[in-house]
Amino acid sequence: MGNKYALICMDLDGTLLDEKKQISERAKKALYEAKERGIYIAFISGRMLHAVELIEKQLGFKCIEGSSAGTYITMDGKCIESHTMDCDDMLFVYDNYAKKYNIPLWIYQANNWYVTEVDEMVENESKIINYSPEVVNPHELARRWKEEGIRPNKVLIGADEKIVDEIKNNLESADLQNLSFARSAPIYLEIAPKDVNKGTAIAEICNKLNLDVEKTIAFGDQELDVSMIQAAKTGVAMGNAPDHVKEVADIITLSNEEDGVAVAMEKYVLN
Repeated sequence: MGNKYALICMDLDGTLLDEKKQISERAKKALYEAKERGIYIAFISGRMLHAVELIEKQLGFKCIEGSSAGTYITMDGKCIESHTMDCDDMLFVYDNYAKKYNIPLWIYQANNWYVTEVDEMVENESKIINYSPEVVNPHELARRWKEEGIRPNKVLIGADEKIVDEIKNNLESADLQNLSFARSAPIYLEIAPKDVNKGTAIAEICNKLNLDVEKTIAFGDQELDVSMIQAAKTGVAMGNAPDHVKEVADIITLSNEEDGVAVAMEKYVLN
């Protein structure tokens, strides 16, 4: 009998990883068994590629990577899709939000991470992923990139939850033509090119591998994962997900601290 699913799409933080940023042995075993059965596994994460690859090392094998919130997709060491925003849109977010609230703008381009300044959140992320971002003047960076034909994949604002609320509400009323945005955590707002998200990443991976989207299952826990949970044939929300994420899912599993991914994979993918 063939596999029910051909592609597993997995968020990392808050989903596959526990609060110590580790994959449980049970989840490793489930993912390895899926791989052995010929099922593709894609890690679709807000993380930069370098930080996704750290998790692959922990797992013990390479997967498809949909890094930077699905804007930068790599397979077998090659980029198969890269969605970018205009440098002027990056500056719009910096000038109107990051600068106004006196917080860093995190800028992602391919497998590179830049920040406009370093604060405690940047330092914490840097320790978690073992990578130090380059501190840049965004206007100088934009000028250089325009000359070189380079554009960012996404930008991120990391701040107190109330500040993120204010910025998100403001963006929602700004009627932006070129950008989309969603939270990847209460303190993180991810800003990407319009109509590019984790859900579109699933479609692009299926297209590249000639897979039927009806044979996909996706796991997530945050607003950023909603598009992926909705795009997959079967969407799984973690027990630790907010209610609005659970509401769009087909299945609600246990939390990331209770091996929710492994439990759902054993029941729905590997049975």
